[in-house]
Amino acid sequence: TAIQQRQDIKSAYMHSISDLESKQNALKKVVNVPGKETLALSKEQAVTTAKEAMESAKYEYERVSERLLIEYETFKCRKVADIKEIILNFVTLQIEFHKQSEQAWTELLPKIESISVPDVSAVGRPVMYTSFTNPVANHNSSGAHSVSDDASTDFGWQHQNDGEGGNPFGD
Repeated sequence: TAIQQRQDIKSAYMHSISDLESKQNALKKVVNVPGKETLALSKEQAVTTAKEAMESAKYEYERVSERLLIEYETFKCRKVADIKEIILNFVTLQIEFHKQSEQAWTELLPKIESISVPDVSAVGRPVMYTSFTNPVANHNSSGAHSVSDDASTDFGWQHQNDGEGGNPFGD
């Protein structure tokens, strides 16, 4: 990867700096020492070569680092564009969904408003019997509930105002 390549080049650059420093130290030990002029000359040549290698490694490290930073910035820009596109798509879908929901509610509202609700004062209050009858099991042919003497299955309603069996809710 580019990051690993940069790390390898940085390592080579750091090694070239270390190599240059060690060669400079070796030169300092023999420079101005009588009888070591030839050795000092070869050490100076080694320092010059190490300096060139270090400069080359530094240039390569800076070049790779710059390229990596450019790639990173490009990546960030692409990710921002991708996230922007995802959010825009999400918002667009949400808008469409809520438009459809609004349309459904708008169509449903008149239907709900058209439901007739009986006047509570005209219906009367339901009274529960002490014996429970099952209105489903005790319908007669007219659809009204009949009261059974079987207390275990009988759930019946009676209107206070008329005394007839049947559900006060009109069911």
